[in-house]
Amino acid sequence: MSGRRGQSGFSLLEVLVSFALLAGSTGLLLAIVSNGMRQVRLAADATEMAAIAQSLLAPLGVTEALEAGAFAGESEDGRFRWQLRVDQVPDASLGAGLLAAGPSDEDSEDDEEFLTSLGEELGGPILYRIDLELAPAAASGPAARFSTLRLRVAPSP
Repeated sequence: MSGRRGQSGFSLLEVLVSFALLAGSTGLLLAIVSNGMRQVRLAADATEMAAIAQSLLAPLGVTEALEAGAFAGESEDGRFRWQLRVDQVPDASLGAGLLAAGPSDEDSEDDEEFLTSLGEELGGPILYRIDLELAPAAASGPAARFSTLRLRVAPSP
């Protein structure tokens, strides 16, 4: 009898197809892991930029005087550069509007008089716009922009 009784093992074609599938899936897996690591790095940078922004913006007008102007610097480790701009918002009616918005109670006439006299004595409030831009020093990621407003009473003359 001349014939094969049963085939055992894999043919060359089946082995080549399985290696091709293995190589393709390994490449896809590496691309997914690489993209995930890049996203984690960008998220860590964004978190660090938010912390730096908070540390720069929090003391302005509270423990440090507000002055109009532009300022620049970099983070302590040198990984991020920042530019800060402080501008006074020109609005002459701001002080009158805030002082007129006092309590509406009948018993609050003393409070209203106090606010009015305080505003006249101190010169009324001043509104400042603060813009902060943070960017990685190595230009390896996107910049972050933060803006806030601070209301301060004008210094007495």
